[in-house]
Amino acid sequence: MKTICILVALTLTACISIKTEYQPIGYYRLTQKPISLQNIEPVTGTLLIRSVNIDGEYDSDKLLLLTAENQLQPYNYHRWATEVSEIATNFILNRYSSYKAFSGGVVGSNSMSSADYILETRITEMAARNSESSRRDSNFVDLKMTASLVRINNQKGEKSLLMQKTYSVISSRSDNLVTSIPPAYSIAFSNICDEMLLDITRSVKQQ
Repeated sequence: MKTICILVALTLTACISIKTEYQPIGYYRLTQKPISLQNIEPVTGTLLIRSVNIDGEYDSDKLLLLTAENQLQPYNYHRWATEVSEIATNFILNRYSSYKAFSGGVVGSNSMSSADYILETRITEMAARNSESSRRDSNFVDLKMTASLVRINNQKGEKSLLMQKTYSVISSRSDNLVTSIPPAYSIAFSNICDEMLLDITRSVKQQ
């Protein structure tokens, strides 16, 4: 009888469908902030923007939190809409195109146009910081990038380095919720792009 009861119990357990609730995944992108530079005098030539490189520990489709113990913690259910490299590259392309800073335009690596200048960038830090407080100044994102500008002399087949610089921006978040991270990055990327563009145009004119 005991054996029959066990078999019945196992049969009933197998027939019961346990419904598991899956947490939905949120996908995020960067949003262009209004262009802030005024009276940018166009530079003669075409600027090629190479795909943005990212240091390995930050190259993730998940939003990343840097803890007090200096450990990177991924938000498994909060991810970028596509690879960070693609998002960052397109952000720079679109922003510089809006400024019309180069007479020949701004193009990407897949363009067939010949370029006069090449911009190479690398993200060396990209992580959010949290605190117990929900105040704006207590929570932020930290974005660091390096940039190199190369001039191409197509007639002589020569390349010369015009600029190499590191940029660092801390952008406050509205609170300590994960959803406040992408808007803060949008501000950080906009600020770095604008500062970098000023240095680019200055370096070209000083050559």
